[in-house]
Amino acid sequence: MDRYLVLLPILLPLAGSAVALLLRKRRRLQAGLALATILGSLASSGWLLARVWLSGQPVVFQSGGWPAPFGISLVGDLLSVMMVIMSQTVLSLGIVYALGSRDQVVRYPTFYPIFLTLATGLTGALLTGDLFNLFVFAELLVFSGTILTAVSDDRLGAEAAFKYFYMSLLASAFLLLAIGSLYVSYGTLNMADLARRIAAQPDAPLLPVAIALLMATFMVKSAVTPFHFWQPDFHTASPTAVSAMLSSVVVKLGVYGFLRMTT
Repeated sequence: MDRYLVLLPILLPLAGSAVALLLRKRRRLQAGLALATILGSLASSGWLLARVWLSGQPVVFQSGGWPAPFGISLVGDLLSVMMVIMSQTVLSLGIVYALGSRDQVVRYPTFYPIFLTLATGLTGALLTGDLFNLFVFAELLVFSGTILTAVSDDRLGAEAAFKYFYMSLLASAFLLLAIGSLYVSYGTLNMADLARRIAAQPDAPLLPVAIALLMATFMVKSAVTPFHFWQPDFHTASPTAVSAMLSSVVVKLGVYGFLRMTT
């Protein structure tokens, strides 16, 4: 049963997003549900951390019952779970701020559902053990962040959202090319399996290409020079509750990517 713990931090905000959308005409109930959902997800992440800490082993879930490296793996180890707890703590505080915010955007019927979708994308990207699944969750994060910025009260929100979207589109292209290069070279996208195969065959012709593309991807995601110019507009134009998320935890996905790439 422990393996299902790694699903809860992802499934709770995803399900909460769908239910919150159904409550779009009852804003106060919708806001309360969003807060309860993210707090429940944070509690499940704390439970997962306790399991990983006490056992000294990562908690792994194989989607569809397919064994690794053929199926998609979700993996909670100390690094990923600590990053999830940090992120969901900030996301919880963001919703608390939005509850009392006077920004017009927080009154939109889709604000909280998209906010929870952003939480789903970020949490999934941190807990996945599969490189292609990282791409999928990262795209969910990009779409959510772009929409939340575009509907900002700030008149420059749409411009900032376009900048972020197209820079993220470039990063997505880099990541897909890296995924293709690694799959052609090693026949797997499971991160743990990739680590073993790369160690056994470090001279694959496309490996340096994949490493360069992954570095570019994570530099864009974490706004590292020279891929940083989109960040000031994006953070200043987005709603306050969203800006706090984007500047504190969303860009950490790139940092997390560097850590995963090198360990």
